[in-house]
Amino acid sequence: MQLTSTNILILYLLGGIVVLEWISFFVFKHGLNKPVNRKLWTSYFSSHEDTLSLYTSYKALSKHKLRLIKITVKSMNVKNSFIEKSFDFISKFVFTLAIAFIGFHVAISSALLTYLNNNKEELMKQDKSMWVESVQDIFSTFTSGYDFYQSLAFSGTLIVVVALNHLFLASLKQQHHNFHLNVIEEVEKELSHK
Repeated sequence: MQLTSTNILILYLLGGIVVLEWISFFVFKHGLNKPVNRKLWTSYFSSHEDTLSLYTSYKALSKHKLRLIKITVKSMNVKNSFIEKSFDFISKFVFTLAIAFIGFHVAISSALLTYLNNNKEELMKQDKSMWVESVQDIFSTFTSGYDFYQSLAFSGTLIVVVALNHLFLASLKQQHHNFHLNVIEEVEKELSHK
């Protein structure tokens, strides 16, 4: 498949979305780690060292500051429902229309081919060149439609990759968010027992 200018534009657009999502994730992670002055490049999965480091950092804060940080962390939006709804809308609307168009296109072309084949002898007696031209037009329509179907499959594959990237980053955000909330709650429990 040759990349058309439309495919290249879609590739750049979806690539830009992936880059923006990763930037958004690192900004979120930085905002989550900022109150306790933790480095940004901690592991993605909480290890015992990360837990101990975060626990010690939160424990060193005053009760008032810890409460404010907890409120801030709880109010962070980790669900990107707008993005998820947008992907859902695009996939349902665009691909439903595309499939309907393809079905209509194939049905009409098949019906015309069947008509031309069933009435071949009669139509060829009237005007053989017109019959040949009609068949060639239908096959050229199928050929041009094939390029469109390839472009649609390419776009669909890219959208699936972007959606998977979004789901991966959303789960990482949720994991980091829960990790910080759990540590804050444990520190609060310990401080309330003193």
